[in-house]
Amino acid sequence: MGLNHLCFADDVVLFCKGEYKSVHLLLQGINLFAATAGLKASPAKSEFFSCGLNDQEIIRIKESSGFNHGNLPFRYLGVPISTNKLSAADCEKLVEKMIFILPKAVVKQVNSICRAFLWTGSCDSARPVYVNWDETCKPKHHGGLGFRNIIHWNVAMLGG
Repeated sequence: MGLNHLCFADDVVLFCKGEYKSVHLLLQGINLFAATAGLKASPAKSEFFSCGLNDQEIIRIKESSGFNHGNLPFRYLGVPISTNKLSAADCEKLVEKMIFILPKAVVKQVNSICRAFLWTGSCDSARPVYVNWDETCKPKHHGGLGFRNIIHWNVAMLGG
């Protein structure tokens, strides 16, 4: 999975392999950031989540990080984070949260990723598509699939 972090305002979710070595390197990065920027993670407000770790590994991470061990699923920006795939409704919630803060180039990239994934199952495919994206974004009762064209939606949400 190419995802390594999510950020919104002053919240950060960091992802790494479920092994102590990866967690240790991540903690070193957090400590380096704290020493450089003067901003620290608050252990009282921070948690780590795991999947497939034994109790001994969880205790080791808890002791070295000072963070509590949280339970999956948890919610981030209203979206459930779990080991299961997100539903379309969950993705919609995430897009609604992020659409206000994205620069135009990023919005175009998100639209491009959505198109590529829909037609090829990969977010970085350059294969040609067979249906115009504007047609796909039409409501179902008008022959489309009901997807949102994020470029148009972003313009509408920003008021012009």
